[in-house]
Amino acid sequence: MQDILPMAHWLWLAGGLMLLGLETLAPGIFLFWIGLAALASGLLVWLMPIDLTLQLVIFAAMALGAILIGRSIQRGQKTGTADSPFLNDRGGALIGKVFPLQAAIVDGIGSVRIGDGVWRVAGADAAAGVHVRVTGIDGSTLVVEPT
Repeated sequence: MQDILPMAHWLWLAGGLMLLGLETLAPGIFLFWIGLAALASGLLVWLMPIDLTLQLVIFAAMALGAILIGRSIQRGQKTGTADSPFLNDRGGALIGKVFPLQAAIVDGIGSVRIGDGVWRVAGADAAAGVHVRVTGIDGSTLVVEPT
């Protein structure tokens, strides 16, 4: 075991590079931080000859610290949801908007044309052409009320 101590820094550096390489094959960000900890451990061992047990303790501490720092950085990043909150909720984006009825609401069901599509609406009976405000959504049916 004592024979590998003089080249231990190369093992740490190679291990760190290997972990960084594995990160590209299995994208996430977890192996990146562990790889950085291994590289830092390799540089530390290169500067100061350290016993193997202490090397492992230092690596574990650096890996834990790197993961915690990485998680805090990841949490602090914007997810982009504020820019387009209704990206996958087209019906939700219509709440509060006013549209003329394309087909009269009869027995609680009618339709409106929005853009190049026709949406089913539910609400109080009203004649075609009456303007209605979208107040909610039930599945793919817009809930409306006359304005």
